[in-house]
Amino acid sequence: MITKPKFISQPIVDEFSPFHKFYIELSTDHQLTHKSFHPKYFNDYFINFLELLSKKSPIFESSKWFFLDSIDGNKKDNPIFAVKDSDQANSFLYKYNKSNDINSYGYSIPMVMDYSLINADQCKQYYFTYDHYFTDTSHLGLYDSLMFCFVEEYNSQHQNMKIDTLEAIMKCMVENLVKYKFNFKFVNLFDSDFNRRESPDENENFYTETYQVYPHRLVCAWKCIVKGDFNQQDIPQAAKVDNFMKGYTLVSTLPDGEYFSSYNSDHIYKANLVEIRLKELGLLPYHELLDA
Repeated sequence: MITKPKFISQPIVDEFSPFHKFYIELSTDHQLTHKSFHPKYFNDYFINFLELLSKKSPIFESSKWFFLDSIDGNKKDNPIFAVKDSDQANSFLYKYNKSNDINSYGYSIPMVMDYSLINADQCKQYYFTYDHYFTDTSHLGLYDSLMFCFVEEYNSQHQNMKIDTLEAIMKCMVENLVKYKFNFKFVNLFDSDFNRRESPDENENFYTETYQVYPHRLVCAWKCIVKGDFNQQDIPQAAKVDNFMKGYTLVSTLPDGEYFSSYNSDHIYKANLVEIRLKELGLLPYHELLDA
């Protein structure tokens, strides 16, 4: 007899929840040290991803990305834009890493936001950031991380970011990584489950804190991309298996049109089954332990 996992009851909330977040994270492994690391190469890698996204997804075609930390206080003028071969941008990133003492353990590209939205309705915003950690034997399971976050306040007139847009971001992350010959590890998409609403226990808002099958591995709560050419027969537990480019497959725990929530016991159950199958196939990487 199959028993569904632990589930918290749906809390009583207002008719319209005020806040919604999506996160997408690309993880790569590496053996780079201070000596073998070249900031300009990674700056170009990051900006090239933004340019690729503008070509692949209509929602980003007019986006112009700027470093949020480059704006002084509440000033909205003269931001520094993320542009290739820009002495201004490179100088800003050098000073940012040095002033925050990041250079000692890694490299960071801070939050970039879409300048085309700066005077628009601020209930919608999306940003990207990049973090790279140098190889250090005192740390286990540290990966490069390219992170996307979409934040949306909404009511009955506002729509969630479309699922095909979220998948386009995931696929662009992989396509750009392959171009730069980085070592792919994992891409995953998850939703913060309306993180401003009340719940019986605030620590139970997130799938990763309560319901994931393997606490020491990366997570596929809603969607992920894995390395390999797979089809529905390989992962029958998934609602969707999309081999979108040679050597890489997108896996979804839910059918198109359905948004994941850890307040939904059926969603949790489906995600658990997919995670178990991915682990059986060797596709769910370690997060806190070194791969044997």
